[in-house]
Amino acid sequence: MNDLGAVHEALAKHGVGSADTSYDLTLLAAAVYARGWSYDIDRTGGDFRATINQSGELGQFRAVGMGWSLEAALAFALARAFKIAQPG
Repeated sequence: MNDLGAVHEALAKHGVGSADTSYDLTLLAAAVYARGWSYDIDRTGGDFRATINQSGELGQFRAVGMGWSLEAALAFALARAFKIAQPG
């Protein structure tokens, strides 16, 4: 998922709102933790890579997102995590 509009739509569908026109890292992290998931962010070249992990009774998955900022990478990863956790 590389389309910003699709990412915004996926996050809004799951109750993750944005402040003004961007997402705050604290808000995105809270959305991850509220679902019992964990995340990490690292730098790869000029971009950031966020990885969201879920493991537990409901199975496990890993969702990865790349972005030009910490927030963008985590927003992309979170949108992918929602798609994996609730396909369809």
